[in-house]
Amino acid sequence: MAESAPENVRPIRCDATTVEVEARLLGAADDHAARLAAAAGSRSAVRIVGGDPDAVAEAAASEGVDCLLGDGLSLLVGPEPSVSATLARVGRSAQPTIGSEVAEGLFRTGVAIRHRTGILRRTRPLLLGVVNVTPDSFSDGGDAFALTAAVDRALALHAEGADVVDLGGESTRPGADPVSPDEELRRVLPVVERLAGRSDGPVISIDTRRADVAREALAAGASIVNDVTGCADEAMVETVARAGAAVIIGHIRGTPRTMQDDPRYADVMNEVHHDLARAVARARAAGVAADAILVDPGIGFGKRDRHNVELLARIGELRSIAPVCVGVSRKSFIGRLADVEDPRGRLPGSLAATVLAVARGASAVRAHDVAETRQALAIAGAILDWSRVTDPPPD
Repeated sequence: MAESAPENVRPIRCDATTVEVEARLLGAADDHAARLAAAAGSRSAVRIVGGDPDAVAEAAASEGVDCLLGDGLSLLVGPEPSVSATLARVGRSAQPTIGSEVAEGLFRTGVAIRHRTGILRRTRPLLLGVVNVTPDSFSDGGDAFALTAAVDRALALHAEGADVVDLGGESTRPGADPVSPDEELRRVLPVVERLAGRSDGPVISIDTRRADVAREALAAGASIVNDVTGCADEAMVETVARAGAAVIIGHIRGTPRTMQDDPRYADVMNEVHHDLARAVARARAAGVAADAILVDPGIGFGKRDRHNVELLARIGELRSIAPVCVGVSRKSFIGRLADVEDPRGRLPGSLAATVLAVARGASAVRAHDVAETRQALAIAGAILDWSRVTDPPPD
């Protein structure tokens, strides 16, 4: 296969386990998945995001390549020359890709995200400041639960350099119990209204898994929806599309209450990539603009420590779907790996994980400590791209 495949074509490992998992995820019957798996060792496999499924199927049939289709995805399995010939027939390189404005490492091409009230265009990673309007957040214990405290916290993060403030009214920490939609709205709506009423206010993201809550928050002034459940609420993508909002589509296994019970993956990146690609395809089908979508691998959301660090190490592989947002700030995997129990003491580990994730391809980061994160990214970016650094003129 060509050395530089188009961004919407992702080669996958062609071993029996990976191919069988991929085939089953796309709905293949047991015997079909088993047949593909049995012949996997001597073949090549690629996943295609988007494109014309009929054209893919026709090209695959002409070249004798096995082809599975589903939810905006195509899986090709066959001899490497035949797979390459199929891609050439379809003209993959001429197809537009989702999320093409992706940063090539730190501060290279930047990122541009269209949202309800404009376009966020930066030559560095986007910074989202976290505001938990909850009494039971894992990271801050409810410091911003009261209205005035939440507004003050959001404005402080904006002053520190946050491009977006991400407001959440329901804790998503492991084991957390859900709150009612009415209670979630009671917590976040006054904060959204207060911030949206300011001429100097930040862009507002609403962190929610409920379409009804998202709808009310967008009407009150929010511009982005951050859904950690991958838009599991079927009305979510339609809500985002109707409002002309942006969406961050997160990955999770289970619910916050159950997600850490026993998460298992045959290939964590392959399965996360597949799930997110399907969710993005649904969002696009509902009318959400391609440049209004980010994906989040869901670090700590139904993943073991090994899953988390592997996803961060391989995070650039998700760029074939959309620009990648990552949230590692103060998370428990950092505490376990660095032996730091208090979430507030995990800033050094949070900065290390954030810098490396951006260096590997993330285009946006969520952080509780915005000033420190901004500084760490600025210095890391300057070192990695040292040839662009210029000295100030002498006094």
